[in-house]
Amino acid sequence: MPETKSLDMEPFDMFPVLDPRSAEEVARSMERIDLEKGQVLFRQGDAADALYIVRDGSLQAHVASESCAPILVGELGPGAPVGEIALLLGGRRSATVTAVEKTSLLRLAAKEAQVLFARNPEIKRGILDVVRQRLRHN
Repeated sequence: MPETKSLDMEPFDMFPVLDPRSAEEVARSMERIDLEKGQVLFRQGDAADALYIVRDGSLQAHVASESCAPILVGELGPGAPVGEIALLLGGRRSATVTAVEKTSLLRLAAKEAQVLFARNPEIKRGILDVVRQRLRHN
């Protein structure tokens, strides 16, 4: 199980498209998660209960294959959102995500995300912009 720590109010520039007030609101709603090398954040098929932002370290996403070993579908470093698509669209996790090294993340629970999105749609738009930018680069 990932180690959870309370989040100090630290510089929060993961979503540069958000105004400072919205970014601060998101930051206050997140908690810090620390993973050790090789630790699984979530598995393919798990319920989408949160989205994460990599603070430092790195993760790999693998998809199970019936005909061969798991397929590497992504490498995620600082600033990258993780698990946001399943959370935004509903459904289950599409990949297993594992820490490549000691990694710190910020976690936003699904319930808290929905409250934030309803109160400030700009937050959801900001997350979608980050996803769009990442998809363009892949």
